[in-house]
Amino acid sequence: MNNLLSLAQSEPGISILSSHLDRDDHLFGVENGIIDLRKNELVNPSADIYITKCSRATYDPEAPCPRWTQFIEEITGGDNELGIFLQQLVGYCLAGGNPEQMFVVLYGHGANGKSTFLSVLNWLLGEYCRTVDPSLFMVRRFQSSGGPREDIVRLQGARLISTSEVGDGQVLDEDMVKRMTGDDILTGRVPYGRHSVEFRPNFCPIMVTNHKPIIRGEDHAIWRRIRLVPFEQKFDADKRDKHLTKRLTAELSGILNWALEGYRQYLKSGLTIPRCISNATVSYRTEMDLFQEWIEDMCVIGENERCNTADLYGSFHFYHDGDRLVSSITKKAFGRKLSDRGFISCKIRGSRGWRGIRLKTEMELLQDRIEARK
Repeated sequence: MNNLLSLAQSEPGISILSSHLDRDDHLFGVENGIIDLRKNELVNPSADIYITKCSRATYDPEAPCPRWTQFIEEITGGDNELGIFLQQLVGYCLAGGNPEQMFVVLYGHGANGKSTFLSVLNWLLGEYCRTVDPSLFMVRRFQSSGGPREDIVRLQGARLISTSEVGDGQVLDEDMVKRMTGDDILTGRVPYGRHSVEFRPNFCPIMVTNHKPIIRGEDHAIWRRIRLVPFEQKFDADKRDKHLTKRLTAELSGILNWALEGYRQYLKSGLTIPRCISNATVSYRTEMDLFQEWIEDMCVIGENERCNTADLYGSFHFYHDGDRLVSSITKKAFGRKLSDRGFISCKIRGSRGWRGIRLKTEMELLQDRIEARK
């Protein structure tokens, strides 16, 4: 058998580079053919298309999906803007690439439909989807940077990367997210593999979680990628349809039509970001801003306020005592954070200090605690 394979590889026209497979991002394999997503129609198959992947759906332009559209209305609480976004998101995932450079986080406290939504999306995408362990996107303290990354290799050719169940307190690997949603080359290698595999990311990552991953970066480069999608509905366990996923996947042909309409909307007008997602993402960023949290709890802001750098820096580290990432912030980096917020560097009795800010007195802190108890 090995000799036969070697002989076949040497024959002209039999071997092909992997980069030639599934290279047209607008062609989507289905059970009964190949859809051109730009024309919303099946194309005539030909030998030079090289489509190797397939959805689990059969294309039937007349197929409805009444239970799915009802489900979308239920999980969005009737929020039409959010429903349109979800439709465009699913359509967006049919095509290769991630031009919006999104990292989508479906967030909510259990029994709200988010896991079912992603499960059906995974089922629809079929071989175009890869389900990965959430640790791929999390900071891993003891990981060897030079070790084999089989999890990276598995992503080649995917259009959707799905993951779920992030643990409470886990920290997002921001560099990894930027690489996964950008145009940089990804490099992976299977254990004991002799050669590395290099490819550009061609997928949209979607995470389902009950716990928001911790994001310590404050730069625009990470936050412009984050789309926090709130799932705020709550479905009683005794009223839950235990066979809902099965009922929904029975409508895959109709769901495919629904998704194709979402992709047409995206191509025409771009992605519609509803207010609930914009507001939730802004609140998420504020929640993750440890520097602003310290300022609000421990400082007084005012044009005539002054404080030396050593006291401010010491207070900041004491306030976040035990936070590994905070402990790595140098005095120079701390100064940049103050400057970015509009505070002015100055001299206070010969020492470095800042104008526009000071630490609260013990009496002011006591008053805050009294007010908090009311």
